[in-house]
Amino acid sequence: MVAYVVIVCLFLSFILDTRLYHSTLGPRYIVSFLMFWSFLLSFTFISLLPPLTQNMLLMKVINAFAKSNSPSKAVEAESILHMMLDSYNNGNQQAKPSVITYSAIMNACAYTQGDREDRRAAFRIAQSCLKQIVSGGGNENSSNKNNEGPNNIVFRTFFTACANLVPPGDKRNELVRLVFEECCRRGMLDVKIIVNLRRSFSNDLVSSLCSKASSSSRISNRDHLARGRIELEDLPLEWRSNITLHARKHIR
Repeated sequence: MVAYVVIVCLFLSFILDTRLYHSTLGPRYIVSFLMFWSFLLSFTFISLLPPLTQNMLLMKVINAFAKSNSPSKAVEAESILHMMLDSYNNGNQQAKPSVITYSAIMNACAYTQGDREDRRAAFRIAQSCLKQIVSGGGNENSSNKNNEGPNNIVFRTFFTACANLVPPGDKRNELVRLVFEECCRRGMLDVKIIVNLRRSFSNDLVSSLCSKASSSSRISNRDHLARGRIELEDLPLEWRSNITLHARKHIR
């Protein structure tokens, strides 16, 4: 029985990592298979697998949902999270969701397409994930090398969720402002966040967010912030002190 389960699991892992999933028709059919698989995972036989294998497969299912076109993918990804939490609460210490887990679920939320209720549910889940990361994170002054606490990718994903799922208005602007301040306080502001903000939100809002930057910072200049080339050095040091660096340090 264990051998059969392992073989099926390895097959699933292979499918999720191949180009088939990323083809035009792949997501339509594979997401149905994933829903069926996540249902099977709720049965007792998953406990026969080694903890690391369980967690690897569950993370692959979450990532696959995130890449699908299913309007319910955020809810489905959250159901996998609940399975991981149940396993952790039952003694599997390795099943504890990490920042990477919550970030993957937030990514599923951020790109959810569907009706109003689908988007509302997705944003509720995104908010819950951010809250869990912020409240359960490690030392906010650390470099986050141990995946403790939120990182710049988490904040970037949440801003995308705000842009895609929340209707424009004062409520959205205030939410973006509060999260932006938390992002800067933790030293997690990166170039892509600024560029994505100016693509997704009004110039007035983005200028207001960056108005507290010192006058020596180029992002405090409204015209440059709106149209200029943004480089890492343009951001105040204390706002970017803990980011995870990527190859590209500037974006137009």
